[in-house]
Amino acid sequence: VMYRSGTGTRRDFEKALQYLKAAADPTGDKSGSRGDPEAMYELAVMYESGQSGGIDYSEARYWYQKAANIIDHADAYIHLGKLYEEGRGGEVSYEDALQCYKKAAMQGRITGKYNQGRMLEHFLSPENATQAVALL
Repeated sequence: VMYRSGTGTRRDFEKALQYLKAAADPTGDKSGSRGDPEAMYELAVMYESGQSGGIDYSEARYWYQKAANIIDHADAYIHLGKLYEEGRGGEVSYEDALQCYKKAAMQGRITGKYNQGRMLEHFLSPENATQAVALL
């Protein structure tokens, strides 16, 4: 993470990617079973932002999902919801996006609550408008 941010050293995305991959997937089998969830999240951020050498939404989606599943990572849920909502790295899924935002909202994240309300209001059904207003 220090190489990614340039904190205490010069910014080096290649080294950051190398170390984050090793921490997120120490077995090299992409199972993430023994990996560090925070490294998984940071790796996903690199793939989503293009700091990995190019934008790869599919990889970002994969690693956000791993981080979210392992430690119920609120930020991972928010980013993952956005990828589902916009169809980046896979099919559009408003239902999956809503579930991600809802999980982040349940952890008290304002962004999760806002996005959950926005999804209910605009993308799902008019019947959800009352619930959306309560969240927004």
